[in-house]
Amino acid sequence: MTVCWPRETCDKRSLEKSRKKLKTRHPQIGSFSCLVVTGNQRSSSRKLKHGLLLWARASDNPVRMRTGGVFSQPQVEEEGRRWLPLAIGAVIIVVAVGAILIFGRPAKQPAAAAIDPYAEYLRISELKLSAETNFVGASVSYLDGKITNVGSKTVTGAMVEVIFRNSMGQVVQREALALMLYHTGLAGFPDVAPLSAAPLTPNQTRDFRLTFEHISADWDQGYPELRFVRITTQ
Repeated sequence: MTVCWPRETCDKRSLEKSRKKLKTRHPQIGSFSCLVVTGNQRSSSRKLKHGLLLWARASDNPVRMRTGGVFSQPQVEEEGRRWLPLAIGAVIIVVAVGAILIFGRPAKQPAAAAIDPYAEYLRISELKLSAETNFVGASVSYLDGKITNVGSKTVTGAMVEVIFRNSMGQVVQREALALMLYHTGLAGFPDVAPLSAAPLTPNQTRDFRLTFEHISADWDQGYPELRFVRITTQ
């Protein structure tokens, strides 16, 4: 470290005296030498000497020092950089919550179709749910019941919208199926066929069946809602 003194004070005796005094008070300074100043430089010699003492006190601070001037200055981390990791973390949390709210919602069920005007003349009764295992080992569900035509037209086709709900009344499955009626098939065995093959005449009651390959696991196990959305008559 270089210490500046006026020419008339920079002798061996005064230098040694100053070195001992500084080493006693500030042992961390280390070695230093004398830089002679003259003329108008003398007015700043006291400032330089005072600056050396300030540097000695500052070196007691564990803050990392940086060089670049006559005396080292403590380097203080910018306040804004401390908040950068927190800001990045907050952005990540907001994005994650937004993704959960947007993509975590259940898929919307298609809107309910309009009910056919002739549906008021078709009466459903004696519903019964059952399940069986088919020849490939999969479970198949059936909804059986009776249908009565109280109108004046013969029904030759009917599309039924079946709505399953959960325990909170929310729609968990919506499926449109053609209504199938029981009739006597080949060799006298009962079978099911569409209304086009076995029309429902006025004031007639017939047994029907609806078949489901899959029903939502969130279903409340109650009877589904049946809506006639398309009916053909003659």
